[in-house]
Amino acid sequence: KAPKRKLPKPLTAGIKQARFDNNNEWDNLQYRKIGTSTRKIVFGYQFVLKDDHIHDLPAMGKRVCENLTDFVFKYGDVSYDAHNGVELKDDAVVLLAKSCPNLKVVQLQDIYSMTDVVLLAFLGLCPKLTSLELTGNAQKFSTDAMEEMQEHPEWAPKLKKLLLPSCGDSTKAEKEFMKEMRNLTRERRDLFVTLVGTMQVKKWGDWELTVQKTHYQRGHKTRKFKQATPPCSDEEIGSTWRKRSRRPGGSMYWRYH
Repeated sequence: KAPKRKLPKPLTAGIKQARFDNNNEWDNLQYRKIGTSTRKIVFGYQFVLKDDHIHDLPAMGKRVCENLTDFVFKYGDVSYDAHNGVELKDDAVVLLAKSCPNLKVVQLQDIYSMTDVVLLAFLGLCPKLTSLELTGNAQKFSTDAMEEMQEHPEWAPKLKKLLLPSCGDSTKAEKEFMKEMRNLTRERRDLFVTLVGTMQVKKWGDWELTVQKTHYQRGHKTRKFKQATPPCSDEEIGSTWRKRSRRPGGSMYWRYH
């Protein structure tokens, strides 16, 4: 007998911000957490993101994908018993960009061996994008990608922050990349490019991740992008931390009470 066709699960409303701290939560709770009300998907420090997780999203329906605005994977656990990382191929990430055209924030850390196709897919297919991070020590993008972004100013016109893997300046290819990256920030005067490098450091008998960032805007190295953030995670804020008021110049500050 032919096997019975597996029917899709019924569509639910889900929750606005769906967080998955580990892979078991995704396997058991994805259809309860993700639905037509979901705007943001966040993966925690015990999650290994794979192609299958991306493929699951289109299977949930067009309405679910088109309502998504944030897709966030953070890499930070490098301890001996860590279960945190990215195992994605180009095709899966391009599928994410195609299926979710209304994404505004994309954060993919610890990527590797991806090509320019991934970077250009997000820029060309997600016109509402404001912040894009594609970083990882084993990842490099080419000068061609920087040049193509300059040739298409209509791509992601609202893009304000672009985070890419750090690049040296010792080889000809690296120098050309840095030159075109600076030219890109001159062409897009509101764009803030951050080059991110990470290093694993052994402390107290275990490994920790250190991050170094270099920022560029309008062709020059510049100071860190100013953004109001609370001094703890979203989960820890609860009712303890409250946004109080604006400092001179318009930046927000946070106060414990």
